[in-house]
Amino acid sequence: MSASFELVPFHDHKLLTVNQDGEVFVPLKPLVLTMGLSWEAQRQRVARDPVLGKGTCILQVPSGGGPQDMLAMKLERIPGFIATIPTGHIKNPDVRNAVILFQEEAFDVLFAHFFQGRKVAVASEISDRGARRRELPALLDRMKKEVDPEVRRIIHQMIVRACESEGIEPPAIDAIAPPPELRPEIAEQFFVGISKLAAAGIEVDHHRNPAILAVSLPEVTTAFAAHKIEGSRKAELLPALREHAAFIHTGPVNCRDGKPRHCWTFVRAKLPA
Repeated sequence: MSASFELVPFHDHKLLTVNQDGEVFVPLKPLVLTMGLSWEAQRQRVARDPVLGKGTCILQVPSGGGPQDMLAMKLERIPGFIATIPTGHIKNPDVRNAVILFQEEAFDVLFAHFFQGRKVAVASEISDRGARRRELPALLDRMKKEVDPEVRRIIHQMIVRACESEGIEPPAIDAIAPPPELRPEIAEQFFVGISKLAAAGIEVDHHRNPAILAVSLPEVTTAFAAHKIEGSRKAELLPALREHAAFIHTGPVNCRDGKPRHCWTFVRAKLPA
């Protein structure tokens, strides 16, 4: 069985899809975490549902640690999965709003992408030797322009396959550098600084949901300076944070102390350990 991978642009997110022998599937865990929901709760909901459960299978999806088995759902059942999420039970307003946004627009986005000719492939399984030879320079060029770590891993998997078909040594993923101004290590350095503040007893996370990190950049910048933690220039940091795989959105957050703040929010499960 052959599989190809595509990432569908959706606002500030990218939805991973898998084309498995002509059928399109959506890995559920990345989708659920993007919305800020508990993966285990949604996995159990799908398992209990007699309709949604029949539209799932286990597929191998590229990741930083190599291919991983993930629960995936048929594309045509994804709108039903999203639409049946009970938003009235979601206490966190930011997560609830994110889910409602998906409910309002996910179907239109997915339908337009796959059925109205607006497909933009990030990486694809290349079936014949000639096609692989022609595709390799394009994949290398695409990866040099990509900053999202998950997208880069998928493209690199395709590069490895193309190189193997040609009998050449594939380049290491770190050897194909993204644009300097958007290097992912800029965002990684920022999250390391957040961890250093937490270790020093300085709490800058304001989100009510422990699965979500919400930080005020002016507050973090001041704390970094006070504790002599190295930071990046704003012109470099902002685009790097926005392109990070953990990024959700920026905007007002109803914080734990009851005060509204403008925060950058991230999915904790996608942050560096």
